[in-house]
Amino acid sequence: MPDYPQTPEFSRVMTVAELAGGKNNLRLEAEEAERRALAARFGLISLDALNVIWSSQSWRGDGVRLSGRLIADYVQSCVVTLAPISVHLDDVIEFNCLPEDSIERLEEDGELILAFEDDEMPEPIIDGRIDLGELASQSLATSIDPYPKSPDAAEANLDRTSPVNGVRDENRLPADDRPKPFAVLEKLKNRLD
Repeated sequence: MPDYPQTPEFSRVMTVAELAGGKNNLRLEAEEAERRALAARFGLISLDALNVIWSSQSWRGDGVRLSGRLIADYVQSCVVTLAPISVHLDDVIEFNCLPEDSIERLEEDGELILAFEDDEMPEPIIDGRIDLGELASQSLATSIDPYPKSPDAAEANLDRTSPVNGVRDENRLPADDRPKPFAVLEKLKNRLD
């Protein structure tokens, strides 16, 4: 978690001391203004709900292991038709967090890659604090489909004979005339057979 110059849209900061003792079922919910700001940040039409339930435990002496359940409802635009698509997300999320100086020591000793070969790199704990809201926001960001398509997208005819968003593109080749990327390989294969 980088050191942000400003407070993130959905910020819920807790100290390592509060989390290391093993907090369970710590529930966080984004308020309406926070959801609007996150929707703008992630290019969503709307973010109607964002909830996370965290559990924590001590990890590697001075770190914290967080596991949780991220639940969100949002609306985004289809990349083909621009129609709104409603999405319900219910994901399990996990983070390992270590103080910045512990991560730096592992880097200096050359142990960082070996220590976390099978796991995600740890999130840095900054000044003894972890922003649980920002970790949830980052998890949401990685779960959002960057190219969502509505069920109607497959039926959309996108050759040059049909206008796209009301605009006809005379330079676009009809689907049958477009170059096929593997046509050369197909010809080569036929010659070898």
